Amino acid sequence: MTFSTPRSGLKSTKYERKLECTPVKDRVGYMRLPQILEIIPIGRSTWWHWVSIGKAPQSVKLGPRTTVWKTASIYEFIDELEKQGGK
Repeated sequence: MTFSTPRSGLKSTKYERKLECTPVKDRVGYMRLPQILEIIPIGRSTWWHWVSIGKAPQSVKLGPRTTVWKTASIYEFIDELEKQGGK
């Protein structure tokens, strides 16, 4: 089983602690918005703005009232945010 590890020598963030407990194989599937906002500390309106301008991954509609995002896309997005320094 493969786990993500925090950056060496630095204090682990909430995101990294969550990833430490998330095996790579469990990154398959979908996430709802509340789950995303647990690991990305932004508001709902900011998230939807980022989706609308293409900064965040596009959603997938599973039904008329069910919107999800691919889990792998969310973790890739978080990795990109960290590389950019949150810009």
